[in-house]
Amino acid sequence: MDSSYLSQEELLSNQYPTTDIVPNIFNQPMTKTNTQILEVKHIPSGEDDTIKINKCKENKKKIVVENMEILQYLINSLGGKDKLAKILKYILQIINLFISNVLKNYKRKNLNTNDLIIRYSFLKNLKNILLKPNFFVYILSSKINKNLGYVIDQLGTYRYILRFGNSPFLIYKMIEKIKKIWCYDNKLITFQENLINLFGNENAFRDILNLYYTICDELVLLYKFKLWSNPILFETISRHESWTWQADIIFSLKDLFIKLTDLQDKELEYTIQLQVKERATQLYTNNNNHLSPVRQKLLHDLKNLNDCDNENLIIKRKLNQIKLDKRLVHLDILKLSFDASANSIDLFNVKTPPIVYPLLSLGSGITSFIKMWKQAKNDIIKEKQNL
Repeated sequence: MDSSYLSQEELLSNQYPTTDIVPNIFNQPMTKTNTQILEVKHIPSGEDDTIKINKCKENKKKIVVENMEILQYLINSLGGKDKLAKILKYILQIINLFISNVLKNYKRKNLNTNDLIIRYSFLKNLKNILLKPNFFVYILSSKINKNLGYVIDQLGTYRYILRFGNSPFLIYKMIEKIKKIWCYDNKLITFQENLINLFGNENAFRDILNLYYTICDELVLLYKFKLWSNPILFETISRHESWTWQADIIFSLKDLFIKLTDLQDKELEYTIQLQVKERATQLYTNNNNHLSPVRQKLLHDLKNLNDCDNENLIIKRKLNQIKLDKRLVHLDILKLSFDASANSIDLFNVKTPPIVYPLLSLGSGITSFIKMWKQAKNDIIKEKQNL
């Protein structure tokens, strides 16, 4: 039956038969009814995303996130506290090294500093301060240097405390995994094959490394609390902790480079999609009068059926998210590079100036804090959008 003699309701009740929807363009002209049927038939892809975008257009408002909100969000999290403590610790350590160098230079020029300390009571006599201002600065700097050393040690202990307490859960997971070696129902595999399946892969090796690092890290804290005392064993555990951390850094860098490659592929894919859609829209807009009626009809239907504006907006949002993820991955790579360089100084006993290690550690803390800042801002924006 010819589709031009059917009403729109009849076509809908027949579930859009192909012979009625697609007109015979060689035997009959395109009627207005057929165009309307094509517009009713299509259900655009990504319908949920389109609905969300339409709602966002209706309730569009600018979300403002203040820096104090982000800082409070980070301080309330364990990761934020750890990174702030790390940054503060190594800033103080750099200041401490600077003061130590000043004190050494002063001692080198004034060999009788100990005699002057005994002879003069600077804190009790204002006259001595006026007579020997440089020496007063030396004594004051010595006290500041000593107090800074104490604060630095306490900040390091504080970071250990923040990481403490995870080993029992990791041990429990490892025990459950070991139980699966003997308790398996599959009779088609042998004991050795089951053992290889559970522990003969990278993930299992990294789980073991993580468990060993956590145990060493918590034993170091217990040593700082003087719950056990064996300097030789402490040095061994500290060295093992550094080795396991270095291995974890290498594995993490490998994962990050793989993730970066995937993000670059997705970015290229979405960029091509966006360019194709924008080019199609531009061709329809600019060359509409020079096209044949059939091509005009097809381009018009393509533009309407795909909801180009909404789909372009979806793709642009995905591209923005990918760019944000790439920046975070770059920050992670930079942070781990700082960590690996600083840790290598201890592992391989590299002879460097004393300031190199705190500078590398400070760079690691700052890059990690920048990443957490961006993530916290994004989380706060999402929370406000859901209100």
